[in-house]
Amino acid sequence: MNRSLKNIVTTLALALFASSATAAELSLGQARYVFQTMAGQRDIAYRFVTDGCFARAHLMSLRMQRMGIQPVKVWSFPHQGRRIRVSTALARRGFVEWTYHVAPAVFVRVNGRTELRVIDPSLFRQPVTVAEWAAKQKNTGVVRRTRLGEAPVLPTGRRAPGSGYWPGGDPREGGTAHALNTMRRYKTLEPRLRYGSYASLETALAADLEYFENDFVAQLGGAALPFDEDNWSTPAVDRETQGLLNLLFTPE
Repeated sequence: MNRSLKNIVTTLALALFASSATAAELSLGQARYVFQTMAGQRDIAYRFVTDGCFARAHLMSLRMQRMGIQPVKVWSFPHQGRRIRVSTALARRGFVEWTYHVAPAVFVRVNGRTELRVIDPSLFRQPVTVAEWAAKQKNTGVVRRTRLGEAPVLPTGRRAPGSGYWPGGDPREGGTAHALNTMRRYKTLEPRLRYGSYASLETALAADLEYFENDFVAQLGGAALPFDEDNWSTPAVDRETQGLLNLLFTPE
């Protein structure tokens, strides 16, 4: 799809989205569009997975609100004395460890039921259920859900201080300023990728977006390839991790 046509499709897609989405509940297709929109935020350091989930979740939540969506946040905490461990090709050791993790989630209507879908482009390439999100994080002991502006209840049973920016007191400069500054710093720390590997990953993401844009073109009466609901998802990164580890990072 050439750039001018892509811009037209994106504009029409946003208009269609705004006219059909509600703040409380999305369709699965709309949730996928939200995911791709968030994943395309170039100022958010999705590939620096060592830290910064609080800032990513904050900025994504704000931008979803601007789209007319009211997200919530989901939090994971490890079992006592343990750390959450996630296998990822974005870490040189092949995994990363955290004391907690947080991401935004949206309410989605699926087969007549309302479910939560987590938007976490650092770990996935599509919206996932809370169960899928938690299962990716080994040693997870507790998962919490909070409204925006609400701090999570910690595994101890005590509610954390602050407004839920992270599990502690709010940053002095405010959440948004802190999040933007954090992302500026972490963008410089994202892993450097070899051209071939980077291109292949970008191509895969572009293919996913192309499927969704085709779906919108079809809804608007244009000619496009059929949107294949079953083939939207791609293999989980865990299945690719070992093969990618030797390809992703530029040798020192």
